[in-house]
Amino acid sequence: GRQMVIVIDNHELTERKANTANPDDGIHDAEILFYAKRDDFPQRPDVDSWLVMDGKQYRVAVVQEDDVSYTIALRANGS
Repeated sequence: GRQMVIVIDNHELTERKANTANPDDGIHDAEILFYAKRDDFPQRPDVDSWLVMDGKQYRVAVVQEDDVSYTIALRANGS
């Protein structure tokens, strides 16, 4: 229920899908990859948790973090 600024990176998602050999790593089913500030989240999102973006519900497929941001890949509900 919180709004935040994110940066969507479709090119990086395409690159990650092309460069992974593991079909179970979550990235193969992902539809959206974005970056967001860690401070905008009350806690680290869990894989398989729900996230709503633009009114559509997604499952978190991949979460990576660095010092200031998360890289999150989402898959559509039911994937």
